[in-house]
Amino acid sequence: MATNNIQGLDILLKQINKIAADVEAKIDKVNRETAEAIATDAKSFAPVKSGRLKNSIHVVKDAAGYEVVADAPYAAKVELGVRGSVAKPFLFPAYQLHKNKFLTNIREAINNIK
Repeated sequence: MATNNIQGLDILLKQINKIAADVEAKIDKVNRETAEAIATDAKSFAPVKSGRLKNSIHVVKDAAGYEVVADAPYAAKVELGVRGSVAKPFLFPAYQLHKNKFLTNIREAINNIK
């Protein structure tokens, strides 16, 4: 039975695994920092009566990444508006404020892997 033996394969695989771990860590950091910045701005954009909506805005980490959540029961009605009440968006403007910088930071994180 013939066998192939590639010299240095173990070293190469270790290097590839290290690069993959570095990419994952850097992307996770960019995702977390961006989500936190969006949450901070969403809080500043949220209309305040009692402060409940503003205080309900936070970042949640799940298997897919980070999510900015406003879990006051009426958050969607404020963001999107309902009949008789005009929309007062706070999440989407915060997202728009950070999306281009997020994409730039992701590119930089990937391009600066060593």
